[in-house]
Amino acid sequence: DLGLDSVRLFDPQGHRKFTLNTLPLDEPSSAIILDDKNFMVACKNGLKLFRPNGEFIKKVQTTVDSPQGLALNLGGDIVVTDRQITSSLIHIMARADFRHLHTIIGGNRAPLFTQAWYVAIDKENNLIISDSSDHTVKVLSSFGMLMCEFGGKGCQPGQFFHPAGVCTDSYGHILVADLCNNRIPMFSNEGEFLAIILG
Repeated sequence: DLGLDSVRLFDPQGHRKFTLNTLPLDEPSSAIILDDKNFMVACKNGLKLFRPNGEFIKKVQTTVDSPQGLALNLGGDIVVTDRQITSSLIHIMARADFRHLHTIIGGNRAPLFTQAWYVAIDKENNLIISDSSDHTVKVLSSFGMLMCEFGGKGCQPGQFFHPAGVCTDSYGHILVADLCNNRIPMFSNEGEFLAIILG
């Protein structure tokens, strides 16, 4: 919760287990559960590690300047979007020791991102990334090749005004938090607009 500077952890039934808001989170944007021993939060000034009870462990030393989105790929590695407008990158880190594995900087089109914001992984291990300033969502292979992109600035069905969070469902549909249009549209895995499911 960026506005309240907090992170809430829920059980699978949707019951809140605890709220983390007394530690130095400084504008948390996303979080992932790494294992039963810790979880990671992307904050304005870095990646921070916590125990399941909310105890702060440490700030993770990385090459990521401004982490925004977090996801785990099918191999268990951590995918981090770096939201710097001048150098939006996607970093892949090992989950075990947080060492940098590689960086996606352009794929088959450069520059690929205007402002990479959030990331999700589909069942084919593709990366689905919201590009907030470009008002698009881009789908990349696990190696960083651009497979498709969709959207564009606007308020018509299939367009975005600063897309934010992204996720996929069990059918492979892509759901996008269309921030300034205040809605959640759904797309096929190839970027075809299907419906507005909330908004």
